[in-house]
Amino acid sequence: MLRSKMFRGIERLDDAAHNNPPFAWGETGLGVAILQAGLIALGYKLPKSVKKKTRAPDGVLGDETFLAVKAFQTAHKLKPDGIAGRKTIRAMDAELPPPAPSVVVKPPRPKGPPRRPKPVGDKPPPPQKLGPPPPVGDKPPEPQPLVMLPESDYYCEGTDDPIPKPDKGAGAWNSAPLTLRSAAIKIAISTSPGFYGATLIGIGPNATKHLVHYFGGSGRDYKIDLEGMFQDNAYVRTNVLDFELACMADYIDACPPGTWNITTKKVIQNDHTYNGKDDSKDWYFAIGGFGVWTKAKARVPKRGKVLADIELKFFDRYNWDGGKKVHIAGIEITDEFMGDFHREGLAKEFNCFGSLKRKMSWERFSRVPPAPPPPGVAY
Repeated sequence: MLRSKMFRGIERLDDAAHNNPPFAWGETGLGVAILQAGLIALGYKLPKSVKKKTRAPDGVLGDETFLAVKAFQTAHKLKPDGIAGRKTIRAMDAELPPPAPSVVVKPPRPKGPPRRPKPVGDKPPPPQKLGPPPPVGDKPPEPQPLVMLPESDYYCEGTDDPIPKPDKGAGAWNSAPLTLRSAAIKIAISTSPGFYGATLIGIGPNATKHLVHYFGGSGRDYKIDLEGMFQDNAYVRTNVLDFELACMADYIDACPPGTWNITTKKVIQNDHTYNGKDDSKDWYFAIGGFGVWTKAKARVPKRGKVLADIELKFFDRYNWDGGKKVHIAGIEITDEFMGDFHREGLAKEFNCFGSLKRKMSWERFSRVPPAPPPPGVAY
């Protein structure tokens, strides 16, 4: 397997390194463009083969590239025939810089379902707050405490959204110099009618849409198909959507009578809020890990039916987790590969948002409380 960052992950280079077949005069395509980029990186000038407008190699193995290959072969005591096969490709690969090591950040699949928030009422009630003073001259009424929601580490009264904290991603956009390799691949992707078709078939529709938006380079916010994500992935539907709705409903059921606006205090992101590859390949590459929070407007009676409009909201920063990789149209796409395009200004990371709403109703105090955790297991 080729080791250099320049050649690694390009199927045509792997084939040439096994003489299956080698590069020869007249060939065109992405493989030739990467070969040209490798020659330039090793000090062989190809002024006619680099397009001024795109700053990318032209991908044509013509006279200039053929002579550069012969010059490399001569310098390395190889047969100077201008045919870049096993010995030539591997000799170039050995001299080109290796890629940076990839760090796998995929969270482990947790054992068992997520834990419910701590039961309502586990904290001592706050001091009672008295109402406003009576008008002068009136008989002072008995002080009445303000009606307040139950104490919770998870929920509070209000309509504001908690602030998501995106991960650092690949770094600052357009902060690295453009490389010939990235420029050549971007040209191949943008001009090949089959690239996104292969992505659609090999990965899925949502991963393809997100990839198109990324390479579009606008950086604009993107609204994902959140209903579709939960429909496609049974694991996150059960352990994120159903779980968060149930937790909010449990809290509402414990609230005093009245009409309440309730929100979670922080964005929830844990080992469960992750689209695993085995659960949905499409959403694994489209999103991976994400954060959620819930908001509700609820009417709570003394007795009878509780009515609640609950909204689950979603946030993610589009950037690939360490360890992800997939082969599309002869190119190995990895987290490092994707980050290069962002840092070199050829693509741009973006924020993904989404929301879905559910109307829920139940008889007051009819909800079954969650089972307590086993001894020694904290919430």
